[in-house]
Amino acid sequence: MKHIEPRFFVFVLTIAVLLALAAAAAASPGFVFQKVALRGEPVPGTEPGTVFGQFSDIYTTAVPSLDETGRVSFTAPLEGPAVTPSNRSGIWTWQPGGGLQLLVRADDAAPDAGGGVFNSFPIDFALMPPAMGDGRVGFSASLTGTGVTENNNEGLWSMGSGPNGILVREGDAAAGFAPDVRYSSVPFGLELNQARHAFVRGSVVGPGIGSTNDEAFWTDRGGALAAIVREGDPAPNVGAAVVFGGAGEFIGTGYTFESTSWSNASRAAFQGNLTGNNVDTFNNEALFVERAGGMALLVREGMAAPGIPGRTFGGNSVTADFGDVINNRLDHAAFTARVAGGSGTEYVLYSNHTGALLPVARPGDPAPGTGQTFGIIVSPILSDGGRIAFRASLSNAGSWPPLGVWWDQPNAPGQLAALAVPGAPAPGRPGVTIASVNFLRAFTESGRLAFVVVLDDPAFGGQRTAVYLAEPSGDVREVVATGDLFDVQGTGGPGADLRTITLIQFGAMNPSGEIALRLDFDDGRSGHYHVSPAGPVAVEPQAGRGVVFAQNAPNPFARSTRFDFELPAPGRVALSVFDASGRLVRRVLDEPRPAGRQAVEWDGRDQAGALLGSGIYWARFQSAGASRAIRMVRLER
Repeated sequence: MKHIEPRFFVFVLTIAVLLALAAAAAASPGFVFQKVALRGEPVPGTEPGTVFGQFSDIYTTAVPSLDETGRVSFTAPLEGPAVTPSNRSGIWTWQPGGGLQLLVRADDAAPDAGGGVFNSFPIDFALMPPAMGDGRVGFSASLTGTGVTENNNEGLWSMGSGPNGILVREGDAAAGFAPDVRYSSVPFGLELNQARHAFVRGSVVGPGIGSTNDEAFWTDRGGALAAIVREGDPAPNVGAAVVFGGAGEFIGTGYTFESTSWSNASRAAFQGNLTGNNVDTFNNEALFVERAGGMALLVREGMAAPGIPGRTFGGNSVTADFGDVINNRLDHAAFTARVAGGSGTEYVLYSNHTGALLPVARPGDPAPGTGQTFGIIVSPILSDGGRIAFRASLSNAGSWPPLGVWWDQPNAPGQLAALAVPGAPAPGRPGVTIASVNFLRAFTESGRLAFVVVLDDPAFGGQRTAVYLAEPSGDVREVVATGDLFDVQGTGGPGADLRTITLIQFGAMNPSGEIALRLDFDDGRSGHYHVSPAGPVAVEPQAGRGVVFAQNAPNPFARSTRFDFELPAPGRVALSVFDASGRLVRRVLDEPRPAGRQAVEWDGRDQAGALLGSGIYWARFQSAGASRAIRMVRLER
């Protein structure tokens, strides 16, 4: 047998380890990350020395919002010598190509509030993300100043595109009620949709108002804010003398309106529980949807369950267990519910997105792509294109089962297909498997689905969390994962500042597939990022394109590696190399270059001429306003 040197094994092992690290060194190259804001960095629109503070607090983890134009908005606390208790928080907006701008700050005069000034958004220890809709930004805030008391110091405001100014203020006359009935204390709920229409949830106080008629929903879809539904109103399609009120499993307990949904067609859906004639604890829970003709009953506890003979919603139980009802632009609705009767009880997913209201999936149904059957079924999500996705377990997965995701994409309404199943290989990560799908975050009209998974990664030493984006074709790509090295300056940012991601918080995804994320890093910083899908970079001639910079080759490399790039016009080119900690080690190129396709080599040495050791390195290319960062592996032989 031929003798093999021990150092050969070391060399092979080094290659394997470094390749694994390189694969986990950054977010997917199929996405462009633009930094919106980073803790500790200077804050636009504020005094010198003012920086963003910690985005999290003991009560909340603030996330960025995103609208259809790609604009990002977020709340943040401030730190610095000029920061005082009265001006320590604010709201900022960012848009591609437009940079970061201050929208409003504590201590600013509040529009339509007399002498009131903003105090916080909404309170210092629980900053909440703004609502956004096609350029309109809505937010909750507290007030202080002239004329402000504990009875009128909370409200909702709107800025940007569409109606600007105050939406609702505690103590003001409540729209749709008698003149002496007023908005009560917050929390107010606020949503904005793609039509820039606001949906407000709140309560009122005043003469004749009590626990049976103090809740309501309002919208400004008609211009001025107007009530849609009020507690105590007659409930449609449920019989005479039956009103909204007395929520919960038992009459007279809990909240009247539980789950709510606001569609991009500016129509509401909600669980509106009932009291009145012939209403008891076995039929007092119901789901309602808004249509062109007004509010209508969708289903009610005690009704026959469509598609399942002999079963009813609730099954003569005190609870129907209606899951959150959701609706879309096409007036489709979906929900889960307890269905029981005879000898069986099950929790079934219903939707009318294919026509009639029918079960989409039931426990015991075949789970496509697995050869097994469904167990629990939860978390439906509808797209504005008329498709559905949901999470489910497999029936043999135990009492605390991992979940996968199924949908009826592409172009096959009602025909389910598996998208991510526990135990399946993780896309783009050899040797890694999907442990469970934690959340379905967004489903666009075109059929893109964003979701969050937990991965089993033996090389990582345990589990990590990742964000995935599924295309309508069924192709799934990883966007970013915890445990990865990430350039906190974003794709094409100045320099390289590599840190390990410790936490990912999903903000939103818009119809174009752009995503807003909040990432936390191992050095204690947090950042908000705008993420957009990007195709692979090529070097073949393309008409009318701009600067192109290709991946280095070979990669990994031992002695030297080459960088190919192409300029559409003559210009200055800078190419710098950084180590894994973000330290500049070599300026390879910084000079004027002619137009056309060309190349430059790097010999693996630092600025002083010393040969660098094995490891991960970054190259940053900049020219004519374009910038790209790539990761490389050098193997010392």
